[in-house]
Amino acid sequence: MKFLVISKLKPSATGAEILKLAKAHANYLKRLKSEGKLERYYLIWASSRALSGHAYCDVEVYEVESREEIDAFLKKSPIAPIADYEIMQVLTYDEPKSGKA
Repeated sequence: MKFLVISKLKPSATGAEILKLAKAHANYLKRLKSEGKLERYYLIWASSRALSGHAYCDVEVYEVESREEIDAFLKKSPIAPIADYEIMQVLTYDEPKSGKA
């Protein structure tokens, strides 16, 4: 099953927290990719008027066995304490829809 995950940092996250966790998060994503659980990831740093500065998020595409597995990976992420997640199942033409999402 494929899942698209959008991770956005909470407004309360401080610059110090972000810098501390950024490298660990990048290493975590590289490890998941090498294990075949993460298909792609994109780190996005964009200007945001609403946040009076910049906004950070990342977009990840996971290949996992279940929704429970993706939840476990996200809970173990170094940025979990300072991130909010939006999770969507990705359906492809060669993959039947599962009722477990």
